[in-house]
Amino acid sequence: MIYNVGSAPAASVTMIDPIPAGTTFVAGSETATAPAAVYDAGNNWIKWSGAIPANSSGTVTFKVTVDDKTP
Repeated sequence: MIYNVGSAPAASVTMIDPIPAGTTFVAGSETATAPAAVYDAGNNWIKWSGAIPANSSGTVTFKVTVDDKTP
């Protein structure tokens, strides 16, 4: 969740969530409230950029699989 608890809209917000070590991103699994989240394979992270209205929030989700050799 990305929150804006302020009384004014938050413009140009960016959220970056690295894919955890020992996991692999599941292609096409990223979802978000508008606008869309995207997977950046070069940096191995999910990125969302957009505006959040005052006293509002946005949701970003994605799936990973746990690598076989992860303890």
